[in-house]
Amino acid sequence: MSLAYARFPPIITFVGRPLASRKGLATFVDAIAVLGTLDLLPRFQVWLIGGNAQEQNFLQTIPLGHSLLQGLVSNSRWMAWGAIENTSLPEFYSRSTVVVIPSTFEQFGLVALEAMACGCPVLASDVGGMRDTVVPGVTGEVFVPDDAEALANMLAGYLRNPRRREYQGRNAYLWARRFSTDKVYSAYYEVICNGSDHCLTQHPRSPETEWRRHVIESSLPECAEMLKQNIVEWEDCSGNSQVSVRLTTEKGEQYHGKLLRPRPSTHSLILPIPTELQGPASVAELVAKFEYFSQSGLTPPVHVSSMKSGIVITEWLPRAEENEMLWTVVQDDLVLRFAEWGNREPEIKGLIADCTAALLDFAAATNADTLAAVDQAAARLHAPMLGGAVRFHRIHPQVELYRIFTCLERSVWSISAPHRSRLQIILGLLLQVRPVMVKPPCLQHGSLKPVHVLKKNGQNVACDLDNAIYAVGPLDAVHWHITDRRMEEIDLRDILDALDRHTPDRADFFLAANWLFVYLIHGLLDAMVKGRKTVYNALISALMSAYEGMFRHNLIQ
Repeated sequence: MSLAYARFPPIITFVGRPLASRKGLATFVDAIAVLGTLDLLPRFQVWLIGGNAQEQNFLQTIPLGHSLLQGLVSNSRWMAWGAIENTSLPEFYSRSTVVVIPSTFEQFGLVALEAMACGCPVLASDVGGMRDTVVPGVTGEVFVPDDAEALANMLAGYLRNPRRREYQGRNAYLWARRFSTDKVYSAYYEVICNGSDHCLTQHPRSPETEWRRHVIESSLPECAEMLKQNIVEWEDCSGNSQVSVRLTTEKGEQYHGKLLRPRPSTHSLILPIPTELQGPASVAELVAKFEYFSQSGLTPPVHVSSMKSGIVITEWLPRAEENEMLWTVVQDDLVLRFAEWGNREPEIKGLIADCTAALLDFAAATNADTLAAVDQAAARLHAPMLGGAVRFHRIHPQVELYRIFTCLERSVWSISAPHRSRLQIILGLLLQVRPVMVKPPCLQHGSLKPVHVLKKNGQNVACDLDNAIYAVGPLDAVHWHITDRRMEEIDLRDILDALDRHTPDRADFFLAANWLFVYLIHGLLDAMVKGRKTVYNALISALMSAYEGMFRHNLIQ
């Protein structure tokens, strides 16, 4: 089902009375001006909807004081529509890439609900009713009010990956149905007329958990049909918006259900990746990865799956005992088994050789052309596990640090001068201390941590292989030591100490440390394009104080 008409050029829409200061038009205009300074963005249009004739003239005069905005007007990319009939609004919402609501105060946010009902994601200030209306990362994003730079970086993420609009737009359409008049009237009736607090006690307050509940309950009939028995109990066990559920059937059998959606990858939101390499594009690619590993003995076996709906049901397995969670055990068991299984077939060995050759060329001449060749080789290497789809994958930490460094030089993101300078110095030092270390990439879990290790017949297996990847260096060691800490709680120095203790080979330690910096900087950029100001500030603080740990471990001299 397609809910939107226009895809190119992208359209950024503001809806509201322009001269009502609480609607945040100034923040919106400032963000558009910042967008114009960023590199490697597609051309976009700006639509401003609302206001009487006087306010419409005001909107047309705003760009006169800014050369970049004036260029938008002269190229018919700045369009002030004025007041629109309510019957015509759905057309505008449906054609928009994203609707922006930068208000400083909103009791509920009717515009947000209208836009989502038309399949358009919403970028809204984190105020009032917006906190209950917009589900961050699912139906849109929220940001700190009056922060034009944050809004500009978030908009850049939508412009760089049109699939983000499609993913969040579909979610928004389904989510908005929850606010139908029948459901709202019924809830009010129960509370006011019957004195019932059922709607308050049964529905979690968090929009994220409420969204997952909605997805799970709507998927239960198909899960029951796939299992050929009724489901009598379920439990949300999701770690993020990729929904997971524990299912109990009428026979007392337990299964793990993954309700997959083709979310745009973090890389595609923060990096200027060619559109043809962005993924995943369909649920079939996600299901294909589960099926690819099903017979490996490394993961819970797939009981049944659907390439059409994206439902994958596996056997429910218990967590491994805590005393078995020593890194040495995982190193000797899962990590080595992943590497061995990933190098099993002649075709895969040939693709690994191609990647290694591309890395050799990159090490000999580091430039945009050799970087693109590495990306193509890495995409081809991962295609077999995605049912043949060729998608971008990170493969080498020094390659990624170089990519980020060049993006900083080209002003791909809006970052304050002090932060930009410090990041460039850190990256420059890491890139200069050692030449690119060329090794054949090996298969890794990609997000290995204790919570992902299960037991089957006395043997370790790993769940959640969404991020399974061929990579150079001990990437899984980094994830193991980060464990389940939130990004803003990560202490760079502590993790460097832990990696140093458990990675005796100095070359491997250097690669692991580089992966750690890649992980933290990607986390910082991801927080930036999603408006997570607290996470961004914590990570930038950690990176600002990175010198001590870098010198202590001889990463730089």
